[in-house]
Amino acid sequence: MCNAFKALLYSLCIGFSFNSKAEVSKIREKDSPKLGGVSFSLLALPTEFNISSKSSISGSHNGQARSESAPGIGIGYIYQNLHGIGFTTQTSYIGQNFTDSSTNEKGQMQILRVEANLNYTFNSTFSIKGGINASKITNEIGNLSNSYATFNPGLGYQALLSMNINHWLGIDLGYTEINLPFTSSYPQPDNLMDHSKGNLKVFGPELSLYLIF
Repeated sequence: MCNAFKALLYSLCIGFSFNSKAEVSKIREKDSPKLGGVSFSLLALPTEFNISSKSSISGSHNGQARSESAPGIGIGYIYQNLHGIGFTTQTSYIGQNFTDSSTNEKGQMQILRVEANLNYTFNSTFSIKGGINASKITNEIGNLSNSYATFNPGLGYQALLSMNINHWLGIDLGYTEINLPFTSSYPQPDNLMDHSKGNLKVFGPELSLYLIF
């Protein structure tokens, strides 16, 4: 009787040990220490503008505007390290659709943005990231308001919270700022041209849905 009880107790201990190892394995599989791969993103970017400039004739100007929509797509690479530091990179193509308030003429800015971030992963679901971006307008905007502007590449930054829905799908939400320095010329009476330098800042919340392959 005693031997039978010992055998039963031993078998229960062995079974508990195997079950515990299986559960730990599942937890480790769920909270994989590393997650990485090529990412594809659908973006909804900021629609707020701040335009500051200083001209040779009319002095300093500062104004704000809003675009109608700012959809974008991106491709990059995500590397997350559980309870540690990782990185992300992404190249995005963004279309800023807007209307010139003075002429009601519609236009679009096509922006190419390259970004690099460091991230910290808290668990298998949440991480934070932040870094810098370099952006450039790739299309000819035209002569809106009879102005002729040349945009140069500029530096900005972003800070976002990431949520992994599962191992291949996630969401980013945060704040982004894109800076686009420019020079422009405005026709004036007596065939004069008013030359100015300034910066177009695109800023506000950014939301993206990303897939990891």
